[in-house]
Amino acid sequence: MFVEPPVVEQVYHVDEMQPLLKRHFEYVYRFFTVSRLIPEACSDIVYGVQRCLSGIAAPFQNALFGIPQAEDWDACIEEQLAYFKKVNMPFVWYVDMDASPEFEQKLLAHGFTNGGVFRAVSGPLNKSLPSPKVPDGYTLEKLKEDPASLDEFNILVCDTFGIEPMNRVCFKKTLQACSQANSHNWVVRKKGKIVSTLSTMIDGDLVSFWNGATLPEERRHGLSTALRHMALQHAISKGCHFGASYLTAENKAYGICTKLGYETKWSYYAFLSPQSK
Repeated sequence: MFVEPPVVEQVYHVDEMQPLLKRHFEYVYRFFTVSRLIPEACSDIVYGVQRCLSGIAAPFQNALFGIPQAEDWDACIEEQLAYFKKVNMPFVWYVDMDASPEFEQKLLAHGFTNGGVFRAVSGPLNKSLPSPKVPDGYTLEKLKEDPASLDEFNILVCDTFGIEPMNRVCFKKTLQACSQANSHNWVVRKKGKIVSTLSTMIDGDLVSFWNGATLPEERRHGLSTALRHMALQHAISKGCHFGASYLTAENKAYGICTKLGYETKWSYYAFLSPQSK
């Protein structure tokens, strides 16, 4: 069983947002491991950094965070490569943009690929958010946890983010495990069919967005914006004071986030392991 943590009222200064966003990012990844998809699935600390092995054979579902506290970086990197190779799982190694260039070069020398700059955007929640609106013929709702709805949600997200068929059952199990804790799923329906999705993860007084996906033919109708407004109103009712999204450079959600008043608070690289190729 997973219990939603109690809401704690806090006020964060701008210079405190980066460590908060980093902690939350690692917190979300720990939930990838709770389904125990493989016996080895776990979240642990190695050389002072968090390591998450979910059991989903997709690089962004398994990760390490930051620079390890090891005298021999080469040996540490080789150890992590062997660890994930043993279970045949690709992974990503997240490193701050202002971290040591020497460590980044070590990763590249060991066959990692720089997947580009990612950024965490965040801002205070506006309690006077406009009511979520969608065009006629569409409806907004919190996803019902029946098997058919969860299947439909899972298919749209997996199609959008290129999650291969062999990983989709595993991804669905992770969605189910997270929804039993403090993750919430939101959808737009058109004639009963799910055409847009969004998930939120609440951690204390911070809420983050995940799984934002919309059918190509249904984009530019304001559906994603409406989902975020509805999800934020729910988060505010739960005591959240800050919202966040973790975005790639080309992520189209950036425009929505800037309209919500979010700003970039943390930038980092994602280095993809050789198994990811």
